[in-house]
Amino acid sequence: MLSRILMNCFKITDERFLIERINQYQLILEVQFSRLRFIVVFNNNVITLEDHFLGSDNSVPTFLEKIHTIFEEHPFLKQNQWESVKLISDFQIHTLIPIGNFNSDFRKDYIHISFPTVVLEDFDVFHVQAQNQVLVYATLKKVNDFFREYFTNLRCSSTVAEAFLYHNTYLDSQVLGVISDNYVDVLSKNTKTKNTITARMLLRDLNQSKPIKETLLAFGEITPYGTIYNDLSELYNEVIIGETPQQYELPVQFKEVACQRYFTLLTSSNLI
Repeated sequence: MLSRILMNCFKITDERFLIERINQYQLILEVQFSRLRFIVVFNNNVITLEDHFLGSDNSVPTFLEKIHTIFEEHPFLKQNQWESVKLISDFQIHTLIPIGNFNSDFRKDYIHISFPTVVLEDFDVFHVQAQNQVLVYATLKKVNDFFREYFTNLRCSSTVAEAFLYHNTYLDSQVLGVISDNYVDVLSKNTKTKNTITARMLLRDLNQSKPIKETLLAFGEITPYGTIYNDLSELYNEVIIGETPQQYELPVQFKEVACQRYFTLLTSSNLI
């Protein structure tokens, strides 16, 4: 009998998905405190999506217990024959460095300067470049190590790293907001330098922020005229909910899906 947590899942599976062909498929996972999501991609087509809700009051140990249950009971997720596996983690911190000042040997130092109270040994540190900046991001090692036990070929990304690449590639001067768990990560451009600026705001504190005279293109856990939408509309001149990203071909079943919720998965970059 399946546990309640495995049953608390939204999923779409295309008829082309076959477990015996897993070695031909890409697995892209996204983790937040409240969710484990993943898509399976074959020849640039999404053939499976699953969205597991884990509850809204998780610590890291509780989160790890719940996803362990999912992995152990899941019919194919823990297979280790995937063509490639990427983990996009929202358990992350980050900082931006001008390309001229960046040295990969000092990635941990950049994180330490920006987050002096963080225990660096608790994080794995990575970087990605876009235009004239480098995003140095650190994701929680405990979470990464859980997935490394299952996937020897794991690549590690973060929610902000994916948004950073998407923003620099497709949006130019638009303001991008990605909502997950209790936060909205906002990416914008400095009007003079054209450099990316990132900010993370607590959703519960939005009504305490000063009004922003810009239009926000919003993805993630947002629906028209819901509480988050209304709070952001009070803050920004206008809030536009993003349309379905076009990185991958989607099966017909996705026509009824609010694809802005799966922005991070559906815009996953090959650069990470």
